[in-house]
Amino acid sequence: MWELSMERSETIDAFAKAMAGVQATIGGAVKSSTNPHFKSKYADLSAVWEAWQAVGPKAGFSIMQFPGAYDAQERTMAMEQIVMHESGQFIATSLSIPLSKTDAQAYGSATTYARRYALGAAVGICPEDDDGNAASAGQQARQKAQQVPTISDDQVAELDQLVRDSKSDMKKFCSYYRVDSLPELPANAFGHAKAALLKKIQPEKEAA
Repeated sequence: MWELSMERSETIDAFAKAMAGVQATIGGAVKSSTNPHFKSKYADLSAVWEAWQAVGPKAGFSIMQFPGAYDAQERTMAMEQIVMHESGQFIATSLSIPLSKTDAQAYGSATTYARRYALGAAVGICPEDDDGNAASAGQQARQKAQQVPTISDDQVAELDQLVRDSKSDMKKFCSYYRVDSLPELPANAFGHAKAALLKKIQPEKEAA
């Protein structure tokens, strides 16, 4: 039997807005692995993870997955997954899945299987056939990631001035938002970035 439970932070408004941007641009996971039993191709965990990593972290998301307890009587294992946003908001799920056997190899295989399906289902990654037009799933995901809306020139100038006024390290600031330079900052991260810099400047003004 498959059982799923879910918990979430008290509010998910920032989470929902950022996830909408991610799902508008995330690429599919190419079916590059072969199932020898059914002689069919499928998208393995690395393909799904690569598609997610191309856009998720830039939008302020991180994911943690934990293999859970083994139930010997029911022959099931649990998989915990938490999708977290930099705002502190989150959605956590616990999935109980059956095992074909009761040994370590079956547990490991089920863990990989559960991680792949839990991640894909949570963030909207769909497997797609490799038609030879793209070298890899990563290439497709990166191409779509480039379409993520970024801040305007005026917003770049505003943040640049705030970085200077707050005496912040530009390189560290950009690194925090996982971009190489201000013009690459996702539009949905502008409000958070501006508020953080203003908060840093305020104590200095009060001290003066």
